[in-house]
Amino acid sequence: MNIPGVGRITVKKLVDAGYSPNLLLVTPYHIISKDTGISEERVMTIVEYVRRMRDKLNGFMNAKEY
Repeated sequence: MNIPGVGRITVKKLVDAGYSPNLLLVTPYHIISKDTGISEERVMTIVEYVRRMRDKLNGFMNAKEY
């Protein structure tokens, strides 16, 4: 998993804890924070990055269909 703006060590903690981008979007921040040891504020930032990337990708895919 590669998330622009997020360090490799942070991403490694998320992957080691079993989180995928889709799972990050549906799991409450405090649970991710407890599982990974990453602060809740940082988790909120990471989830926002993932949400933005996903929205951009979906917009690109929808525009490509037309």
